[in-house]
Amino acid sequence: MPQPNTAFLPQATRLHQDGLDDEHQLLFALAKAGSDAPGQLDPDTALAQFDLFFEAIAAHFGHEELVMARLCYPLLQAHHLHHQRLLTRLEVLRGELVGHCRDIHEIWSDSATVVIEDVMSADLPFKTFLHEQGMLTGKEDKYS
Repeated sequence: MPQPNTAFLPQATRLHQDGLDDEHQLLFALAKAGSDAPGQLDPDTALAQFDLFFEAIAAHFGHEELVMARLCYPLLQAHHLHHQRLLTRLEVLRGELVGHCRDIHEIWSDSATVVIEDVMSADLPFKTFLHEQGMLTGKEDKYS
């Protein structure tokens, strides 16, 4: 299993909240490992890896929403709905994997895109909220 530091997301995306950054790195590393795997992956192995990835991202979304709730994040409901849409996209990708509808590497690449979309798009308003609440100063991104 890839370690969190084997894939890099930009420092500007870091939230510095309760291990969420390490989770983001690990999720991206898991998805990237599937898309970068050499040759044709065994379908059963690919499905098992995808299921582990799905479990990890679902757990991460729950953890992230818990952190947001504890901080009284006003956009939590919208963020939750975004997470639900991403999980639905991943369920469709899993179906394509089971049905052998597309190349396994393409499916994994699309899975990495789900992580990137969450971190680079949906989580940025949360980071803005953290700045506005004085929970981040901006120095974290320069020195961490």
